[in-house]
Amino acid sequence: MVLKEAVAARGLAALANRSYRRMALAIVVALVIASCEASDPTAPIPAPPALTSPTSGQILDNGCPGCSDPMKWAFKWAEVGDATQYHLHVMADSATIPIINDQAVPFAQYFLTDQGYVTVPGAWRWRVRVLVKGKWSDWSETRTFTVEPSCQDCPTAPSPTEKRPLRRNTFAGK
Repeated sequence: MVLKEAVAARGLAALANRSYRRMALAIVVALVIASCEASDPTAPIPAPPALTSPTSGQILDNGCPGCSDPMKWAFKWAEVGDATQYHLHVMADSATIPIINDQAVPFAQYFLTDQGYVTVPGAWRWRVRVLVKGKWSDWSETRTFTVEPSCQDCPTAPSPTEKRPLRRNTFAGK
């Protein structure tokens, strides 16, 4: 009886293994097909998008330790006709790895909101390129911005003598 159960369990494991292989193969095929967007060999290489904001030298918010004030960054650029997607690259000047390297941005804007803060304030740079008819443009101009040091605009704890309204949760229902 034990041998029969072991054989049945092994058969189920083999069946599951084949199912996972088929599923993995289907995912790989779908990704390959999706990445092979119809490329028009006669189409010219698209012009890179024009950057809108942040402007050169603009100071962007940094978050606060303890998640008391999230960092909020907005990147915007001119929309390119027939664009399939955009590739945004954002990196500190002193870094070797970008904080944002997203090549599947569907719109001409990108919002980063994070409860943390960056540990490398100071000079940063960003750029964008666009995919049109299966061809990537060159990178846009590289624009620089500054990230403020952390804790510049963090909420402060109220003093013990300061009066604050009580916050009460209200629930609708029975």
